[in-house]
Amino acid sequence: MPRGRKKVQPQTVEERIAAVTAEMEALKEQLKDKKNELKELQTAKEAEDQKKLLDAFAASGKSVEEVLAMLGSEASDNENNEAAETAE
Repeated sequence: MPRGRKKVQPQTVEERIAAVTAEMEALKEQLKDKKNELKELQTAKEAEDQKKLLDAFAASGKSVEEVLAMLGSEASDNENNEAAETAE
């Protein structure tokens, strides 16, 4: 059976200020924790990406020079394509 809402005693302005300040401090701490968590996740993703790249390189059977040459030619192709698109 519903009893209705509990009556809350009105707070003074100072009490409300203190409550909001405390809440803000708690949120700042949560934000700091989330930023640290994000940084750790980004580091883990970077490590995974590096491992994938090394695994693909090892599986390709190509030499370091061949891979660098291939990457270099793709980079110059991309630059040429971008230059052609901006010229139009």
